[in-house]
This record gives sequence, C-alpha cells and structure tokens, in this order.
Amino acid sequence: MFHDFVIRAATTADREAVLRIAAAGMQQFGLMPDFAGLDAELGRIGEDRERAIAELVVVVGGAVCGSVVISGKRGRMAKLSGFYVSDAYRGRGIGRALLQAAVEAASCTGTERLYLETWGRMTAAVRLYESTGWIRGEEPPASSGADRSYWLDLNAPDGHSSAARGANESDAEAPV
Repeated sequence: MFHDFVIRAATTADREAVLRIAAAGMQQFGLMPDFAGLDAELGRIGEDRERAIAELVVVVGGAVCGSVVISGKRGRMAKLSGFYVSDAYRGRGIGRALLQAAVEAASCTGTERLYLETWGRMTAAVRLYESTGWIRGEEPPASSGADRSYWLDLNAPDGHSSAARGANESDAEAPV
C-alpha cells in the first residue's frame, strides 16, 4: 500500500497530464481516446461544468498520476468516468483510494446511485469494482464504447441493491 499521495479537485492545469495518462491507459487495451467525443467529460476536466459533481486527481510527489470524474445524470444518479491511474503507480492502493474518494464525493452531494461503463479486458479495474461492491449491469449500448456496466447503490448499507441490476444509462459517454 502506497501512502504518500494527495487526492484533490482537478484543475485545468492538470488536464495535459490527465489526458496523457488516460490515453496511455486506453491504448494499452487497443482503445483510441476521443477527448472531444466519447471521452469528452475527461477532455474537459478542471472546467466549471454544470453537471460535474466531482473531478479528482491523485498526486504523488507533485505529479498527477490518476483521475476520476463524477457527472450528474438523471435524478439522483451519476456516472463515474475517466478513472485512470498511471501504469507506474498501479497496484499500490492509489486507485482504490481514488475510487473511494469519488464515491464519497458523490454521496455527499445526495447522489443515490453511481453508474460506470468499462471493458471486461480491463481486468484490474473490473476486480477493483467488484471487490468494492459494484454490481454488474447489462451490456451498455454499442454507442457507449464499452462492453459492460456496473452500478453502486449509495443508500444501501453495503452498497448492493437488486434495483441496480439491469438498468441502462442512455446518455453514457465513455469507458472507464
């Protein structure tokens, strides 16, 4: 476990590092970044946007090494996207801490359910989601750019909810 890091709100000054980390992460899995389209939420990280609930970065030794975005959707539902940790910092507990900070930020704003989309081949991310109580949902629409979805009910004591299964978010943007 790595303890010498800071999680803070993202700024526009963080954008270049965040996009470099995300692009490298996507390319490892044969995905092409589209920061003006599917990955636009991440492409605008640090900007003041109406639906942005939280945009966080993790910093080690003054350098950004990870990101996550929470965006409001319908009602009290929000979507987690742009969740990337630099390859050099994976496996040290940083991703788990960043994910926990994002969930806490969403919960503090009254969000009741979080949704994300990812690729099954991103096995480390999938293991992290499943080990932290995320429930697998239906396959997202082909237009989402992902092949699986996950839900987290923030009102349930353990984060699990049978209602979280099977719902599909029609305005999803990007794989996580």
